[in-house]
Amino acid sequence: MDEKNIIFALDIGTRTVIGVVAEVLEDGKIKILKETMREHNERSMLDGQIHDIAKVAGVVTEIKEELEKELGIKLTKAAIAAAGRALYTATAYAEKEIAGGEVSARQVFELESQALEAATEALSNQGDVRYELVGYSIINYYLDGYPFKALEGHRGKKMSVELVATFLPETVTASLQAVLIRSGLEPLSLTLEPIAAIAATVPESLRLLNIALVDIGAGTSDIAIARDGAAVAYGMVPEAGDEVTEEIMRQFLVDFPDAENIKKQLALNKEIAFYDILGQEVKLPAEEIISRIEPTVERIAGKIAEEIKRLNGGTPKAVFLVGGGAKTPGLAKKLSELLGLDVSRVAVKGCDLREQKFLTVPERLKGPEGVTVLGILLTALKKYDHGFITVFLNGREVRLLHRQNLNVGEVLKLSGVTPAEIFGQEGKSLMFYLNGKRREVKGELPRVCEIYVNGQTASLKTAVGAGDSIKFVPARDGGDAKLTVKDLLNEYRSIVIKVNGEEIALNPLVTLNNEVLADDYLIKEGDNLIICSRETVGTLFAQTGKILVNGREVDLEYRFFPGDEVVLGEEVFFPNNDSLAIKITLNGRTVKLGGKSSYILADVLPYLEEIPPKVSSLKIFLNDREAGFTDELKDGDVIQILL
Repeated sequence: MDEKNIIFALDIGTRTVIGVVAEVLEDGKIKILKETMREHNERSMLDGQIHDIAKVAGVVTEIKEELEKELGIKLTKAAIAAAGRALYTATAYAEKEIAGGEVSARQVFELESQALEAATEALSNQGDVRYELVGYSIINYYLDGYPFKALEGHRGKKMSVELVATFLPETVTASLQAVLIRSGLEPLSLTLEPIAAIAATVPESLRLLNIALVDIGAGTSDIAIARDGAAVAYGMVPEAGDEVTEEIMRQFLVDFPDAENIKKQLALNKEIAFYDILGQEVKLPAEEIISRIEPTVERIAGKIAEEIKRLNGGTPKAVFLVGGGAKTPGLAKKLSELLGLDVSRVAVKGCDLREQKFLTVPERLKGPEGVTVLGILLTALKKYDHGFITVFLNGREVRLLHRQNLNVGEVLKLSGVTPAEIFGQEGKSLMFYLNGKRREVKGELPRVCEIYVNGQTASLKTAVGAGDSIKFVPARDGGDAKLTVKDLLNEYRSIVIKVNGEEIALNPLVTLNNEVLADDYLIKEGDNLIICSRETVGTLFAQTGKILVNGREVDLEYRFFPGDEVVLGEEVFFPNNDSLAIKITLNGRTVKLGGKSSYILADVLPYLEEIPPKVSSLKIFLNDREAGFTDELKDGDVIQILL
């Protein structure tokens, strides 16, 4: 017997604890080696919740040591289940406007995250209990009000999602783990009791049917709804076998242990004998006792039926009853009446062996009492496919309710990672005005997050399973847009104007509120900038006659703007610039360059009719030979620039 193939399953119930050790054989079959059961000495658990950790741990230790002695092995790990009453579900809705184009994966991620935040916020109003988000499922997506199975790639104006988020109180798993630690055990797997019960009672071939499973224990009646191949809803009624026991106590004046014994005999004997608290021997027909507890049974059945209808949105096709309380006389019949089902559709179930992997099942585990522990074995065998799994995110344990096709993106959402940490934010744009026109400079694009699963590069859609390790490096936001006056002047190397129909290039400068800005000035949001020539009318022309700019007279301080058309009178001339000006031919057109002592090929770029976004792709010829932007120009040069 290889101890690596051993599964130790524990069903820690309100009244009893069942321990089962099984061996997984090479063909995948399960061989049950030994099972044992203990009742709590005191009421150390109430309504499925551990109240006295030390006393519950004492019972678990007794079971563990008995099984170890019988089998001659050391048990170090245990598969366990949390009561279904502990699970809390919240339905949430979120909607977003679609910012043009197709719906992206990022937009869907943000939408789902928004809904999960709403569900978590709604849960925060449920008192002081701390819950952790362990899973969620999509009810439906909507695009412009119409339901869709998926949104990515579609086009529309508004998208929305409705989902069910699943939470578990931290105290539930903490108390279970505390019991294991005190018993010298580690958790092998964790599932929910209703999920385990479904694994044992509902074969794969039946899971597409709409079935309600009710696990009636001592303190609670846990309910799970199976539909479309999975458990889709959970609920709990805080009444079960103990209420029947307590009613027997009241009706017949007996203590709790004697009342439990009477309850167990109701389905076995026609006449029940017992002693009441006065010491008097009482003998009663079982039918009389059953009739006296009938109102209590009817009340419990009514609450279970009501919760089933609420969870399922109506009556299911069938109801399976498991757990020790399932044998309560009259309960199945009363439940069928309240649900409007034929009595044959409400059945007390044991483990369904048709599609299960057990070689044999011990007699005392074949009934409804053994269902949960056998289901815990099955979910552990199936690598937790229908229970909780643990993955590691940057070394931190993350416990999740597993479902098919669980991926990295869902793990990150459930771990509280925000869309901004995954996708990053584009840097803030810079908006300003230049010569009255609005300009916008985009911020830097973000560097998206890095994801690795088990050391391999991965994406948000990479599938993950139990034990997988995810390394997540958050996205880095893009830098905010920055622009200096020098950067701006690099775009506007010259101010091109026409003087008496002839184009000339002048040196540019930038002003703000009539102040000339230095090259290193950092342009600010909303700046109203002016770009104009460094030269004024007075510095450029010697004036003895009239000068018109764009058809009107200007003063000597006027600075020129791109495209200005200047008309000079006969007595106006360039006193200092004509001697330095040159005329060249650019793509067959005569251009006059002035205002500088020397010129290079780059100085002719503003005169091109069309400037491409990448000037490096231009082919330049100077006097029929290939040239570069830094080649010097002389008067009369012929330049050809091919786009």
